[in-house]
Order: sequence, then structure tokens, then C-alpha cells
Amino acid sequence: MSSIQANQSENRGSRAFRPGSRWVFVASAIAALALAAALVIALQPGAPTHHYPAQDLTYGSLPSWLPKDTVKPAAPKLEAASAAKPIVDEQQGYTVVAQLASGSADVTAVGPQVPDYVTNYAQSGLWPSAKLVPSTFYVTFADVKGSIPISARAFDVLTDSGQIVPATLSVHGGGSVPSVLRAGQHIMLTVKTKTLEGQGSIRWAPTGPKVLVGWIYQLELD
Repeated sequence: MSSIQANQSENRGSRAFRPGSRWVFVASAIAALALAAALVIALQPGAPTHHYPAQDLTYGSLPSWLPKDTVKPAAPKLEAASAAKPIVDEQQGYTVVAQLASGSADVTAVGPQVPDYVTNYAQSGLWPSAKLVPSTFYVTFADVKGSIPISARAFDVLTDSGQIVPATLSVHGGGSVPSVLRAGQHIMLTVKTKTLEGQGSIRWAPTGPKVLVGWIYQLELD
């Protein structure tokens, strides 16, 4: 075969692939147009929406056939305060089981709550930091067993500077303050006193001068 014939044969062979290449290009263009048309239809208002089952993409989930855990976590055990082991540094808002010779109760102190005008003065720089602040605590007695003595003299506030401030009592919601709480009774007392900005504690000494429970508070006026 001459070189001219060989070149003609190669040219015919290469042209044999060109129609196929054009068809591939045309098919790809048609597919792209169809996809674009489908997207346009899908974005039209009122276009039908296709919902597909959601796939579980979580990793390491337990098999469904395993038995369920029905054991509930145990409630945290409350601290107990007694004459032999008083608690004087509990955080306000926490409950202490107060154990007396005459009975026991779950006791919680929350506060202090201060008047809005004090906060406004303090934010304006018009309330001296060393000035006592009218404050209200709320003390709750629940799950009473036996009997628990109640008196205003049993409550006071110890400020961070070492000052002891007495308190007055009333029943939250109204009524007279009982001198004794008995089994099955519960009550919330409003304890009005004065505090200083900073840290201090509201204290309860139900049977004498020795404090049984003290709750630490933090008062920030600004």
C-alpha cells in the first residue's frame, strides 16, 4: 500500500468516530435541557412535592430489639444538718434536711430579693456600697416529721463584713406564723431583713444560738 492510500485509510478511520462523538454531545445536551426543565417546573408555585423517606444518619444507634432501660436515675441525696454536724455554707436555693431532737424537715432558703429602686440607685451610683439593702428571702419547710419550732429570732443575716442583722417573719400568702410546725404540714415564710452587696449568709438557729443551717447568697446591685 502506498503512503497516500494509507493516509486516506487513516482519514476514513478517524472520520468514522466523528458521527458518534456528535451523537454523544447531542445526547448530553438533551439530558441537560431536560434536567433544567424539571428544575423550573419544581420551582413553580403549586408544583407537586415529592417526599422521600428520611434516612437515619445517626452513628452507633442501638438496635431496636434491645430491651429498653426502665431504671430511673436516683434523685440526689439531700445533705442533712444536725446539732452535731451543722451546715453553714449551703448555697441559697438548695434544700437541707434539718434534723432536730423533736423532728425533721426539708428546709430551703431562696434570695435575696431587693426593691427595684435600690437597683436603680445603685446603677446610677447613688447607693453606697456599705449601706444595708432591704432584702427578702423565702424559706420553705416541707416533709415535716415530728415537730419543728418556728420563730423570728431563729433567723438572721451574717454580712460579709461580719455584721449580724435580725429578721422579721410572715407567712407567704397571708396568715399568722405558727410557733410549731407538725408532721404533714408545710409552709413558706417570707423573711425580711437587710443585706450588704457582696456575699453573706441567711442563717437559721431553731433551738438556740447555735446555727443549724446557713445558706450563702451573692448580692449584685449593678
